[in-house]
Amino acid sequence: MWYFCWVSVEAALCRAELTFSPLAGVGVDDMFIMVSSWEQSSSKADKSDTKSRLAETYSEAALSVTITTLTDVLAFCIGTWTAFPSVRSFCLYTGTSFVFCYVYVITFFGAVIALNHKRVKENRHWLTCVQVKVGKKSCLYNACCLGSCSS
Repeated sequence: MWYFCWVSVEAALCRAELTFSPLAGVGVDDMFIMVSSWEQSSSKADKSDTKSRLAETYSEAALSVTITTLTDVLAFCIGTWTAFPSVRSFCLYTGTSFVFCYVYVITFFGAVIALNHKRVKENRHWLTCVQVKVGKKSCLYNACCLGSCSS
């Protein structure tokens, strides 16, 4: 928010509540793309270690995530040319938020995927990270406790 004070955007016209829907939509879409690429990289037999799987995930997902975010940021930057101050501040706020969402997905979310992979390999609980004994349990039990049906 300090950025908008620096460029003197009227805070009364800039509502963060309006930004949530488009930002959540694009952010969740980017995360689905990353997770889908991660799951597809697990089907390849020669890519078993975390580093090569993450490299494969980024090579498949980074382009579509970048294009999606770039087009949205460009659309909101064009929206800042309007004559209405409320629309101008909304577009500026939302476009800047998309840039931060992109940086988050490309950097932090990849690290979270790698940490989650380590947790699943070590059979740790999804919430408490306590090691869970894997036996002849149901797929539902393994999915709830381990985050994966495979034992």
